[in-house]
Amino acid sequence: MLTHYQILDIPENATASEIKAAFKRQALKFHPDRNQGDPVMEELFKELNTAHQVLANPYTRYRYDMILKFGSFDIPQKPTSPPPPRQYTRPPASIFQKPALMSKENLKATLYAFSFAFVIGLVIKIGIWGLDHYNAVKKEKILTERRHTFTIVQDAYNKGELKESLLMIDGMGMFFESEMDISEYKDMLFSTIIMRADKSLEEKRYARAIALYNILSDFPIGNSLNTLLKKAEANKQLKNYDQAIKIYQQLFMIGYRTISFYIEMGALHEVGSKDFNSALNYYQQACNMASAQYEAVYGKAYPILINAEMIPENHFGLFMKLANAYYMTGNYEKSLKSLDWTKEIWPDSSINYIISGKCHFAMNQENLACENFKFARKLDSMFDPPVACAK
Repeated sequence: MLTHYQILDIPENATASEIKAAFKRQALKFHPDRNQGDPVMEELFKELNTAHQVLANPYTRYRYDMILKFGSFDIPQKPTSPPPPRQYTRPPASIFQKPALMSKENLKATLYAFSFAFVIGLVIKIGIWGLDHYNAVKKEKILTERRHTFTIVQDAYNKGELKESLLMIDGMGMFFESEMDISEYKDMLFSTIIMRADKSLEEKRYARAIALYNILSDFPIGNSLNTLLKKAEANKQLKNYDQAIKIYQQLFMIGYRTISFYIEMGALHEVGSKDFNSALNYYQQACNMASAQYEAVYGKAYPILINAEMIPENHFGLFMKLANAYYMTGNYEKSLKSLDWTKEIWPDSSINYIISGKCHFAMNQENLACENFKFARKLDSMFDPPVACAK
């Protein structure tokens, strides 16, 4: 069978103009008007016309060329309307499912799984029960041992071994719910020792008070502010000044830095070790704190505004101690200057004039010294002035 190119007698790569010229040439040759009554020529003209129609249109020519090359190539026709949307058909669920086991195999697998889970659960339950039982036995043993320790604590306390009983019961640590009686006994021990120590201090049995306070020194209550202050007082009363100073240093470390603290430290250095320079330093700090309090309440003009009723009672002793410390360290001018103010606040105090007289004597101002001593004598008949001022 001849191809369209063979019918037109042109090569397959012929151009559009060549196709048109070939058709005209062949049409003249096979046109029915020139070959009337010849059915063969009429049929050839029809084939010629079909070949021209196919090859003259680029789209149909391309389709025809594909058929010649590949034998059967379905070239899509030009779409006249949008193609219909593609329908998605969900694959059957069986595609995604694993094939079911045979009933016998499925039964075996199920039994195996249940058996395995049962064994694991049983092992866990037995383990938990065993652990609980072990802990219960262990706790019971511990409680028995602790009860025995509590018995020893009670025996020690009854024998008067207070320190040992406290150490043992404190060493027991936290208490179980069933040991609330032991916890209460511990509180009773500490309270009893504190009360005995305080009573001994009140009765001026200072050595006994110190011994009881020392029993508590290894425990928090024995290092509390109140306990340390009481222990320091007991040592001071027994003239254990060095020990009292150590206790006050301990108080300083825990933040006790009041006016009373500096007064006591100054007095301990003055009376105990005769260290007047250290005493002066403490008295100065105490006075600075007192002055800051006055200024905070009455303003900077407090020296001329306040009187004795506005000042705490123990502050009189503080300023007298400061003036005397100045005198003892050779600071006579500073001593006299501080006394000028205290004479205004406490004009009826003979101590003001006694210290002033001492300072003037030290400065070889005998007349001024005697004037102060004589005035002190008027305020306090028990005061005896020096022989030089007796006249």
